[in-house]
Amino acid sequence: MAWEYGKYQCGHEGRTQVYGKVSLRANKAEKHFENNLCSDCWKEKIKAESEEGQQGLPELEGSVKQVQWAKSIRAKHSGSEFVKECTSAAEIIDRRFDL
Repeated sequence: MAWEYGKYQCGHEGRTQVYGKVSLRANKAEKHFENNLCSDCWKEKIKAESEEGQQGLPELEGSVKQVQWAKSIRAKHSGSEFVKECTSAAEIIDRRFDL
C-alpha cells in the first residue's frame, strides 16, 4: 500500500492510496487520476446533477438513502413519464432497469 500523487481529470492535484504489486501501482494510480474528478469537484457535479434533474418533480417518499438513490436515477432517466410522476423512491429503485 502506498500513496501516489497526480493530477485529476478536473486539473486539481491530489493523492490516492494504491494497493497491489509495486510494479503495477504507477499504472493503477495513472488510471485513477485520468478517470476521476477530485472529491470536491465530484461533490459539486453530483449536487448540480441532482438539482438540475429535480426541477418540477414531486417530492419522493422513503428513507434518506432511498430518496438519494432515486434522485440519481431520476437525473439519468429524466425523459421517462414514470419517473416524472412517481412519488415512491422504492418503486423507482425497483423499476430502474425497466426505464
